[in-house]
Amino acid sequence: MSKPTVVHLITSLKFGGAERFLLDVFPHLDHKTYNHIIYPLMHTGELLSDDKYPVYEYNTSPFWLTVFTARKGWHKWFKPLLPFYYFYRSIRYLNSNTSDTTIVYICQLGLAFSFADKCKNWLSKNPCHWVLRVGSDIDSPIYFPKPIESLCVKAVYPLFKTMLSQAPTITTVDPELSQKIIKRFKQTRSKVHTISNCCQPIPPTKETEPTSHLNASIEKQLGDKWFIAAGRLHYQKGFDFLIKAFKTFQTTHPDYKLVILGEGSQRQELERLIQQLNLNNHVLLPGFIKNPERLIAKARACIVSSRSEGFCKVIVEAMMVGQIVISDDCDFGPRTIIKHCENGFLYTHQTIDALIQQLKEVIELPASTREAISDAAQERASDFSPLQVAKTYQALLNNHKEGKLKVITI
Repeated sequence: MSKPTVVHLITSLKFGGAERFLLDVFPHLDHKTYNHIIYPLMHTGELLSDDKYPVYEYNTSPFWLTVFTARKGWHKWFKPLLPFYYFYRSIRYLNSNTSDTTIVYICQLGLAFSFADKCKNWLSKNPCHWVLRVGSDIDSPIYFPKPIESLCVKAVYPLFKTMLSQAPTITTVDPELSQKIIKRFKQTRSKVHTISNCCQPIPPTKETEPTSHLNASIEKQLGDKWFIAAGRLHYQKGFDFLIKAFKTFQTTHPDYKLVILGEGSQRQELERLIQQLNLNNHVLLPGFIKNPERLIAKARACIVSSRSEGFCKVIVEAMMVGQIVISDDCDFGPRTIIKHCENGFLYTHQTIDALIQQLKEVIELPASTREAISDAAQERASDFSPLQVAKTYQALLNNHKEGKLKVITI
């Protein structure tokens, strides 16, 4: 008897949150019972080795690659067209699909796939079961240019609500997000479940371990009094708020510096803000850093300033190396991961005074207290290992082993 096939349908293999979750959890899924296959629709990143991750029907389209990865200019106006492309590819996939289970990642693809599946079922009278996985993009599931964003999000909302209502089972990345789905979209409590994201364990950093020339250069500029933050340079991550707060903190602590790792569409705006606040020598934006664990571990604290999060992976990654995390108490992930004053710290949402007060408290912590919080953080981070999350994820598949299941992971 052949093994059931599980296809992981994903937009691309770029280095994003959903892709990282899939590639982290993939090796720990039940490959003895199931034939797991990754099915990317576009090429916007390095193609992974087929011997490590089975990949098939890999489509490369320069036009869609340009649209998908565009950060500025007129290209961004074409991004709203991506759901139509995903709908076309979903129809093609469904017409040729012989898999027992399809797991669909990314919200845009989820919307397109659900509509394609509904059209196919209407024609063939062949209903299927869905499990949706919802992340922090629930409020704005599709990219729209700023001038028309508000209007378009309102137009998409009923489609998203319909998709949630039609799904027999929903999974989210955070328990509070599950409660929001139940209340806002009036879903029954029994159909909504939480399966968190995961993080690969990070080996302990040794002082004697060789470091890259770039990392060494950054460490030399920073000295020994500095904070670190990391993530996409995007409005959601709140780095503009963080830089403004750090300017105020600097009035009483002028010897401290801030480094923000990452890249994104807000880089030029943040660079202008740094210049306007005269922080050129105190705030660094080095971009992406390969293996940043050493930098994260050596900072005084890791700051998370996000305006919203589904599951904040940076928090867990910092905890894994024993770093103290100071996070905005935003919806939803931080307060689920962090227990205030025990394994990290939370400050009032988007409040500069609260963040500054927390920074001052952290730098004045006795060594014994820092060590206790660091140990508790590492223990908490172990709850989000890929192996642990994969067991929960696989159990969901096992529950539907006998039937044809369409899993939409957003």
